[in-house]
Amino acid sequence: MVAANGSPRTARFNPFRSECVTRLAFRNPAFDKAEVLARWEAAGRRGALVGPHGHGKTTLLDECLADLTAAGETVLREKLSLGQRRIPRPFLEKVRIESSRNTIVVLDGAEQLPWWRWRWFLRSLQKSQGCLITSHRDGQLPTLAFCDTSVELLVDLVTELQGPVSSEQQADLGQLFHTMQGDIRLCLRELYERYSDGRWG
Repeated sequence: MVAANGSPRTARFNPFRSECVTRLAFRNPAFDKAEVLARWEAAGRRGALVGPHGHGKTTLLDECLADLTAAGETVLREKLSLGQRRIPRPFLEKVRIESSRNTIVVLDGAEQLPWWRWRWFLRSLQKSQGCLITSHRDGQLPTLAFCDTSVELLVDLVTELQGPVSSEQQADLGQLFHTMQGDIRLCLRELYERYSDGRWG
């Protein structure tokens, strides 16, 4: 089976494969990475990237951390998975040991922690340590950016991945966006499956 452009429908040629998707840059018409980092500095080097699942928080986080690392900051990062209600002890020990001004403690998925465990963690940080989190809810730290998505964004990303999007595909993307409740990650995962079995492209 081949796609309309003649490419085989194998994982290697699937435009929605993970290696292509992970190269997509964060984009939002309301703010850019430089603004987010400026807000973070203004908030005392502590803040949150907020938004629902699959709305770009981790992508924005990755790009911010790349800039901070390039500037000489030391990043201590932990990702909390769904249902993970405590921070791993080895990570907490690293945070305790590393207390220099250039250390940034990062929690991706901070909403997983119960409020009392989050408060305990926040109090355990040294004043010299920066903190940057992603969360599905606000109120844990000053909100630096609320990550949102749109059908237009999905179309833009798909165009970057596969090339021009037909009017029929645009209509399908609109439906898919609403079915997945704006979760771009799930949309691209579904497009990978559709491309693989010949329902797309």
